[in-house]
Amino acid sequence: MFRHYLIAAWRSARRDRLHSVINVLGLAIGLAAAILIALFIRHELSYEDFLAGNDRVYRISTEVTSPGRAPDWTPDAPDYAAAALALDFPEFDGLARLAGETLVVRHGTVEASERVFWTDPDFLTVLGLKTIAGDAATALDAPDGVVLTRSMARKYFGTDTPLGATLEFRRKDPMRVTAVIEDLPSNTHLASEIIASGRAAGSVLAQIDARPQKLGSTSFSGFLYARLKPGVSAAALTSRLDDFAARHFPTATPGDPTRLVLRLDPITQVHFMPSPYDLRESSSTATLLAIGIVGILIIAIAGINFVNLMTARAARRGIEVGIRKALGATRRQLIAQFMGEAIGFALVAVVIATAMVELALPGFNAMLDRHITFAYWHDPSLALGVLTLVLVVGCGAGFYPALVLSGFGPAAVLKSARATAGGGGRLRQALVILQFAVSIGLAVATLVIARQTDFATGQSLRFDKDQVVLLRGAPACTESFRNQVTSLPGVSGAVCSRAAPLDFSTSDGTTDLPDGREVDVDEVNVDFAFFDFYHLPPLAGRFFDRSRGDDAVPADPAAPMAASIVINEAAVRVYGFGTPAAAIGQEVTLSRLRAETRPSHVIGVVPDFPIGSIRQAVQPSVFFVDPAGWGMLSIRLDGQQVPETLAAIDRIWAQNVAEAPLRRLFLDSEIERRYRDIERQGRIFGGFSAVAILIGCLGLFGLSAFAAERRTKEIGIRKALGASTGEVARLLIWQFTKPVLIANAIAWPVAWWCMQRWLDGFAYRIELSWLPFALAGGGALAIAVATTGFHALQVASARPVAALRYE
Repeated sequence: MFRHYLIAAWRSARRDRLHSVINVLGLAIGLAAAILIALFIRHELSYEDFLAGNDRVYRISTEVTSPGRAPDWTPDAPDYAAAALALDFPEFDGLARLAGETLVVRHGTVEASERVFWTDPDFLTVLGLKTIAGDAATALDAPDGVVLTRSMARKYFGTDTPLGATLEFRRKDPMRVTAVIEDLPSNTHLASEIIASGRAAGSVLAQIDARPQKLGSTSFSGFLYARLKPGVSAAALTSRLDDFAARHFPTATPGDPTRLVLRLDPITQVHFMPSPYDLRESSSTATLLAIGIVGILIIAIAGINFVNLMTARAARRGIEVGIRKALGATRRQLIAQFMGEAIGFALVAVVIATAMVELALPGFNAMLDRHITFAYWHDPSLALGVLTLVLVVGCGAGFYPALVLSGFGPAAVLKSARATAGGGGRLRQALVILQFAVSIGLAVATLVIARQTDFATGQSLRFDKDQVVLLRGAPACTESFRNQVTSLPGVSGAVCSRAAPLDFSTSDGTTDLPDGREVDVDEVNVDFAFFDFYHLPPLAGRFFDRSRGDDAVPADPAAPMAASIVINEAAVRVYGFGTPAAAIGQEVTLSRLRAETRPSHVIGVVPDFPIGSIRQAVQPSVFFVDPAGWGMLSIRLDGQQVPETLAAIDRIWAQNVAEAPLRRLFLDSEIERRYRDIERQGRIFGGFSAVAILIGCLGLFGLSAFAAERRTKEIGIRKALGASTGEVARLLIWQFTKPVLIANAIAWPVAWWCMQRWLDGFAYRIELSWLPFALAGGGALAIAVATTGFHALQVASARPVAALRYE
């Protein structure tokens, strides 16, 4: 009997080639999209799984709280926290700091600028990193010890195990390779390819340890990792960290309400804690949930197609069902037959989907900047997951069509030579509406995300980011270096600052007003011509002038703090000055910049512009000039001969700063990196909304072919009674455009609510307009008309006599 079922299924598929191909292709595309989404989600949820004992590993982060301000969280830990934590908390099985620095690394003729991470001796064992050569427990004990990844070992030494070989840091400091670890996978937040002992004299950690800790001074230079002893509860330790922070990191000013709080973040969750200071790009659980829902919706759309086309085929298989029933077949046997056919379609579809996934995976990885694999042949859980998905989709999508087909009465079917399924047409209409409602909603989300991304990287910034090159490092702001750079033909200007827009190193400060009020602000150190350079106009007053001696902080560190300041709009509001014009000439005391302070005068007001991210509101900010604190040079190019200009800047750096590598980047690239997660969301939603629309179009194409064939006789009668080809075509097209219009009415309010919630995560955002909804709805309608129009015109243009002979 099973063989007989296979023969019947094969003959039915051959007879209805169009429906069979659409059925299989629609399922295959849906399964391929769902598999890609499942692989991505699996990859994101597997971060740090390669670390041994990762359930006991935590990263210690810091949260600074002040009354009236949102908590300021950073993934870093205070520089001096590690030693104190080791003494106060015996529950820790080990603590290790990690601080990065870009250095020139050389071995023989191979030399490159590399990101080197200085760390404590226990780093490898604290994180659970395994070595392929050398001893993890002792590799970083010696001050000259360095650990390389396999790729880095091959790069400099041409071998996987160069133990004992020597690397040179800064062209002068020899370091000895003591261990090699495997290359880090893409599902880790770590980016450490060269790990060096922090005991080295020139390391960042050694410099920190050499500085005396002052009361109230808290600096952050890197990350701190901890491994708990077996059986220790992280929650129990967390409750004691508040008291620890109060004792070891008190504020320098008595009565200051600012508090520092330490947190234990599981290392497996670090990937879902976005921060611009992370080693690698982060994600969020909300994004992962949204992508998972998209995958479920795509499978639902593919299943809807299957149900629609299978029930539409019922008219062609009515006689077969009637004969089988007349010969004694039970309804259970017929359900088993048609369910088997549905699962067979799904099995064929999954084979095609597997090939699609393997072909699409390289581009998918490139789009998401991941290294996701689809090694189902040696991953039983993955193969079982795909097989389960096939069975669920096959059974779920085939159950209703099997019930419909098996429910035909033999006498009625054999008498009319046709089958009718009560309510089937209405169900198909409802499923088409649902299908296109999902597709339209995804298209709206794609357009809104694209607009918000464009807004985040352009209009919301308020400053001119084009053709700006950033050079990090104090040597970039020396007078001689800056003069040489500004004299280059391709350079139109250069200014210094402590950091650049959207990458500012700010200080939390407290300003004292003449009326006795204290106000928390961000203190930002900039150059004299900083605002002119970034094309930020004054709202009132003037900006800094190099010719005015009192516009800058006194060069003598012992002198009292007294300088002209510029404030932003947010500071005008929090100070209570009323208007920008009213703020000019007001006195403000910056109490934390010098031991002795005098009132500073507001000379100008600048528009609010994002110093951190548009996800947070711009904080009240005070800008001042202090050349001693500058560490970044912003260079604006004129856009002519950019490669030659950059090469000339590199040569000047090499001539002036031979001991330090050049750290250069474009500001617009840094801004794009800051919002890469939004751009990724847009790509994912855009790609999979296109997939959803494609599957919907395949279904419409098949249904329109079925509808055109089923109404052939009706169309012949209409044409015989005088209906024109255009009128008949409009009748058929309207049958499928009406559900799309209803789908718009359903999708628009749902999409509006969802995108409003998403946009609420940004302090500065676009306003939802009608345009994305009109484009998505109009596009879906146009696609539906184009998809169904072919069959409509084909049938409508046929001669009436041919139509009346039908059946």
